[in-house]
Amino acid sequence: MDANNQSNALLTVEQIRMAKAALGWSNPMIAEKTGLHRNTLNRAENGDGKRSTLELLRHVFEAAGLEFISENGGGAGIRFRERKSR
Repeated sequence: MDANNQSNALLTVEQIRMAKAALGWSNPMIAEKTGLHRNTLNRAENGDGKRSTLELLRHVFEAAGLEFISENGGGAGIRFRERKSR
């Protein structure tokens, strides 16, 4: 999968949970940052999220410094984006 396709891939339930843990964010915090209702967040975290919800979550998590790794035989994951030295 090329980098362009990878950036458009939908988040998995595991990636959402990993992102929340890595950033130390709760659902109320994410709701405040995204404008999503807590029930919408719960559905996404349980694998029943709409494409638009998953795309918004991905955007917000990426803006916070996360990078999503597609499933490539080792399972989908996340990491913090490398910081550029000044």
